[in-house]
Amino acid sequence: MSSIDYTLYYGMYSLCSMMVRYSVAVRGEHKDGIPTSFREVPALTSRSLEKPIADSLLITDYLLEKFPRLAPEEHVNEIKKRLRELHGLNYYSLSYSGTNRFTHWLQGELKNILKDDILKEYRDAIEYKLGVIEQEYVGGLKTETVEEMVERTRELLDKMSNLLPAGSKWLFGLEHPTALDAHLVPFLVRLKDFKRENLIPANLVQYVAEAEKTTEWRDVMGGRSTYSTATSVPATTGS
Repeated sequence: MSSIDYTLYYGMYSLCSMMVRYSVAVRGEHKDGIPTSFREVPALTSRSLEKPIADSLLITDYLLEKFPRLAPEEHVNEIKKRLRELHGLNYYSLSYSGTNRFTHWLQGELKNILKDDILKEYRDAIEYKLGVIEQEYVGGLKTETVEEMVERTRELLDKMSNLLPAGSKWLFGLEHPTALDAHLVPFLVRLKDFKRENLIPANLVQYVAEAEKTTEWRDVMGGRSTYSTATSVPATTGS
């Protein structure tokens, strides 16, 4: 039986990249028993794909099709629904409120790349990213946007809290983490890193503490924080 090789391109401190990488780490066996390997170089490429997948949620959807443990049949609808709610949040609003330091640094780095002689496809991608930064990053720091994201986070985490039975290590009381666990854990760690523990329900505080002890999480993060201390300042708001 031939194996399937994938290459996953990711940003070291991208929260969505962490979510995908953790999903890969806890994926379990391929549904057809095919050996798989992932080379981490989020965009996902493979000879088995018609074209690269460049969106973290779409990459996860693909993984759900291939690795059943990430979305057991009896929970698949709930998992997909909550994943979309989680990815509907503006993570930047929750992480960097009160400072434009990271935004300015990232804009500068990307503009420096545009000064070089690069492929048109790469240039188009960089220019697109600069537009996203202006809309989601700069706009995401507006007071009303931050307040909205804080409230939506509280509501969503209350729902997630109800999916964790008492005494269980993973959501739905399962023995292994699903894709929802794999995305929720990095999000909760990011909230902790940016001093927003007050948004996390008590049972999820213990849940994420246990998840951080797992070999898969340690391998993904390598002891790093979820943000670069060289380019960012954690929020200190009490919201």
